[in-house]
Amino acid sequence: FNPPPPPRKAGDDVAEKTEDELMHEANEKQNALFIRNAGIASLAASALLAFGFNTDSHDSVSLMATFALAGLAGYQVVWGVAPALHSPLMAVTNAISGMTAVGGMLLLANGASETSGIIPDSPSHWMGAIATTLSFVNIVGGFLITGKMLDLFRRPEDPKEFFELYAIPSALLIAGLGASYFSGNIENVSGSVAIASAICCIAAIAGLADQKTARTGNILGIAGVSFGLASTAADMS
Repeated sequence: FNPPPPPRKAGDDVAEKTEDELMHEANEKQNALFIRNAGIASLAASALLAFGFNTDSHDSVSLMATFALAGLAGYQVVWGVAPALHSPLMAVTNAISGMTAVGGMLLLANGASETSGIIPDSPSHWMGAIATTLSFVNIVGGFLITGKMLDLFRRPEDPKEFFELYAIPSALLIAGLGASYFSGNIENVSGSVAIASAICCIAAIAGLADQKTARTGNILGIAGVSFGLASTAADMS
């Protein structure tokens, strides 16, 4: 007695493709990918040319360049974040978005020479005070929540971290900003501190892409926001 042959699987009927056919399919996929990328690049080029022909000042071009580079840097930084760190990342970006306090501080400074009290006495001052208060709540809460979430990933055998040493360069930068007030060069120095603020905020998001550097990213975010607020306060003076 000979047993019946095993049933044929559906995949057994599919003939294997030759190397030429596989290469042809790979080339077709590459061609479609390049066509799509070329189309996107062409749309971007057309949009930039349209913007250049229709803008009325070079300042608008500078603002667009800043926006484009910031968007590209943010995309590249956030793209590599580990899924487990999405929540801490959102908390840090939420805290960094509290830099809207800068706008509130500038509103408070608007017409400050016309009033002598600390109580807001105009609609713009009231809106500035409310925006500043809510933004500071957002900043403090965001960084505290991020720190607590990152503590959940910390293991007992992890080595100790000495983040307090980062207070040295931070204090040096803030002290230099204060000294520039007496030297009369506060405008240029505050701009330099603003650059440090931007670098720290971007580095904070990049640090949260890896669990090993996530806590450092949180500290850099705190430093970046602090530098930004200090720079704005210096400009207000």
